[in-house]
Amino acid sequence: MKKLSVIIPLYNEKNTILDLISKVKGADIGNVKKEIIVVDDYSTDGSRELIRKLKNFSIKKVFNEKNLGKGGSIKNGIKNSTGDLIIFQDADLEYNPADYKKLIEPIIKGEAEFILGEREFPKFFSK
Repeated sequence: MKKLSVIIPLYNEKNTILDLISKVKGADIGNVKKEIIVVDDYSTDGSRELIRKLKNFSIKKVFNEKNLGKGGSIKNGIKNSTGDLIIFQDADLEYNPADYKKLIEPIIKGEAEFILGEREFPKFFSK
């Protein structure tokens, strides 16, 4: 069975993070296990403390010791992931977790090795 790691780099998103985690947990990804990794990038708005206190969500919590930026947070998330597949999910709900199944399906079927999701496709799109 495949396993999907959803890495959420988090910086000052205390108003959306709990809603996002609920949506990620509830996302239907078929017969694939799911691991959620929240990487706090030294938030200063209370996000860090909120994540530390979470008890009712089964998530991996990673806390950067200083602000490393989104790239550094993603690297730390990858280091802590155990999945066969990885999705990077912004904490501000910019991307919809309901789309995960569509994104990973071509990989599961062996039709692709890498999928790049995009909010808007360019006018000239080729496969």
